[in-house]
Amino acid sequence: MAQLSDLGVKSGLFDLPLDERALPGNRACSGCGLTLAYRHALKALGQDTVVTVPASCLTVLHGMYPVASVAVNCVNAPFAATAAFASGLVAGLKATGREGITVVGFAGDGGTNDIGIQALSAAAERNTDFIYVCYDNEAYMNTGGQRSSATPLGATTSTTPILNKRQHPKDMPRIMAAHDVPYVATAASSYPMDLYDKFLKAKAKQGTRYIHISIPCPPGWLYPTRDTVKMGKLSVETGLIAGPHMQISLTMISQTGGHGDGWMPSGQHIRIFVPHPGVPGNIVDGVEEMRKKVRELVRMGADVIKVATSGGVLSPRDDPRHAHFTQEELNVLVETARGLGRWVMAHAQAYDGIKNAIRAGIRSIDHGIYLDDEAIGMMLERGTFLVPTLVAPLGVIRAAEAGAAIPEASVRKARDVVETHQDSFRRAVAAGVKVAMGTDSGVTPHGDNLEELALMEQGGMSPTDVLVATTRTAAECLDVAGDRGTIEPGKRADLVVVDGDPLVFTGIKDRVTAVFRDGVLAAGGI
Repeated sequence: MAQLSDLGVKSGLFDLPLDERALPGNRACSGCGLTLAYRHALKALGQDTVVTVPASCLTVLHGMYPVASVAVNCVNAPFAATAAFASGLVAGLKATGREGITVVGFAGDGGTNDIGIQALSAAAERNTDFIYVCYDNEAYMNTGGQRSSATPLGATTSTTPILNKRQHPKDMPRIMAAHDVPYVATAASSYPMDLYDKFLKAKAKQGTRYIHISIPCPPGWLYPTRDTVKMGKLSVETGLIAGPHMQISLTMISQTGGHGDGWMPSGQHIRIFVPHPGVPGNIVDGVEEMRKKVRELVRMGADVIKVATSGGVLSPRDDPRHAHFTQEELNVLVETARGLGRWVMAHAQAYDGIKNAIRAGIRSIDHGIYLDDEAIGMMLERGTFLVPTLVAPLGVIRAAEAGAAIPEASVRKARDVVETHQDSFRRAVAAGVKVAMGTDSGVTPHGDNLEELALMEQGGMSPTDVLVATTRTAAECLDVAGDRGTIEPGKRADLVVVDGDPLVFTGIKDRVTAVFRDGVLAAGGI
């Protein structure tokens, strides 16, 4: 049987194509989760793609003939016929000798679970060579919010207004897995890099491939448009969609001209953190702006607040040796966050930026490249965590050597900090600073994270201490040690199973055989 998820190397930010196939100015509702998912899906699929779409929300997003808001070929299909049209496109391309073109059917939950399941099941039995995507917003949303067989038990819809829906939703991913097709995956629009990777994996395979995406819908689910990312995260946390436990910051607070400000000398603004409904702008100057920004982030669903207290390697107009924000601004940041039940993490590389963060009461110093004895002593006194991310500057250098479009100034900064970074880490470890493993992925590709373990060992930690930093201390840093981080009765069974000695870090990512989330197998097998 096909697995519901699989292990594999993940993409980093540098791997995302700059070309846009889903264009702005479309007719989707404000805050629509489908636009976020569709954009990243088309980035993974590329130009040589033909999409077939039935009557659905996506038809509305595409627009009316003769215009379309996508830069790929698209064929409209009758409501029940997405898989049939996809099968016909595959046959037509084969008959005309057209190779290397990916056929993808995108349909909603009604067009998949209900009226379209017959054609889909038949195509899956034949193992017809296309990707089928169900974007599941849990009802017939573009026709008035009527219930579908994907609507959850107990939900109120326009056709179940009094007694609510009294049946469990149909489990389409498991139904498709029972067809023994080559690939079945679940995804959520709020985790676009994960979704992007799953489309890359699907594209690389042949036969019928099925991806089921949870799509929050503001008018149908009755939540504010700004909360789409938050709602998608809840779909994972509650087990609706398979995925990891996550704490998200939504964005990284930066001063004007700071590490999170993408303004360029040409006047262009290349935003890494793009404001949109659900995520505010990240540039802050002054005490009152800082207080308000923290409140906005918490309102929009941030679990933790991230701030840049120094310059960085990848930002074009700053220096990692320079501190950012005043002590007063950082004090207000931590005070406001604590009052709202949130803790603060700091991108901190400069001597003074690190010390200012520690004085303000920031919980973790991420990177900690320029650590002197005074800063190490302050961390010991305050119990501040160090998240070293030793692999991050090496990842920038490797990406540039592999041809990634990284400015020479950033590559030069990465080369300049490597030795200093490693020396600071050695001294912090020798002094007894609390170290939590972290990697700064996707500066390096997700999946290469475990390289950090060997680098930590080379920096003076014993293999046992490295594993403790990766599990127990990391859970303490994230403030979740009450139910995670160690294997004990009553704690969540979040486990990674490794073939061979877990204290030998060479090649460890290739020896991961299974991942359990809350005691349930999420990937691999034993």
